[in-house]
Amino acid sequence: MVKDNKRSYRRETSVLLKSKLLFFLLGCFVTFVIVLSTTFLRKSSSTSIALTKKIDIKKSKIYEVKEGDYLWKIAEDFYGSGFNAYDLARINNLNNPDNLIGGQKIVLPLITPKIATEGETTETSTEQVTETESTYIVQPGDYISAIAQRFYGDQNMAYKIIQANNIANPEIIESGTVLVIPR
Repeated sequence: MVKDNKRSYRRETSVLLKSKLLFFLLGCFVTFVIVLSTTFLRKSSSTSIALTKKIDIKKSKIYEVKEGDYLWKIAEDFYGSGFNAYDLARINNLNNPDNLIGGQKIVLPLITPKIATEGETTETSTEQVTETESTYIVQPGDYISAIAQRFYGDQNMAYKIIQANNIANPEIIESGTVLVIPR
């Protein structure tokens, strides 16, 4: 009887170990598939972004970000206009353009420098105005051009907000900051 109990115990232990091994191997396989698919998707999305923007890669430059760099400064240096920073963020698929890391490489395509819109908003731009207040509290994830789009209907009007609030680095605005929106 004791021998039967030992055999039964061994059999149960063997089955338990085999099932744990099976689940472990299944978990490893699922993890491998997830890692492989995210790597493939990341590569394919950056390729499709470059293709949809119709950027001539041969005429583009690769820039290695230095410590302390920010997109506005890079755009000013290469295009003569900080307003091209928004193009760089979009083309390089930067989810957080305020978070550049030294050594990071970004594409600097051959694009037309943008100049700030002068004067008041135009009729076509006011159709897109969604805010009319004279102040705005910065929310997490906000950036100046998006705020300008909301208040003026034209992201190139960001210079008005930058000047009115004496913003030294337009790429860095902290959430909770109260901005004056000049009219």
